[in-house]
Amino acid sequence: MRTFVKFLIVVGLLGFLAAAWLGWAVWTVHGEMEAHLRIIQTVNAALGFAYETPYEDGNEIFVISRVDPGGLMEQAGLRVDDRPQCSIASLYERIVFGQGRDAEVPVRRAGRTITVTVRVPPLNLADDPRQLHWYFTRHRE
Repeated sequence: MRTFVKFLIVVGLLGFLAAAWLGWAVWTVHGEMEAHLRIIQTVNAALGFAYETPYEDGNEIFVISRVDPGGLMEQAGLRVDDRPQCSIASLYERIVFGQGRDAEVPVRRAGRTITVTVRVPPLNLADDPRQLHWYFTRHRE
């Protein structure tokens, strides 16, 4: 009987530890996703652009859907319907970690790949992008 009770205690503790770890992992990933979305909103407003991810031939594509007249991305040469040739995470990683420097974005336009270079200003981010290690690593191309 004692062995069975010890077994139940060990199983209970292992279950508790597994649930605690899973809860921490979910909380961390969810927090990083929310921070990433806040960063996207800040970057898009500062640089003057937006994107969509529609499906084409059953595949999700990455397309620039808005470029603000006079915005930094328009000045850099980005246009509506350009298709960045990098992942969304990679685009934002280049911009966020390129503050104060030029960030190069390869885009597909009219069957050709060109490079759009934008001078990234300092951004007023509510979140520290270095805390988004999981997101950038997981979604980099």
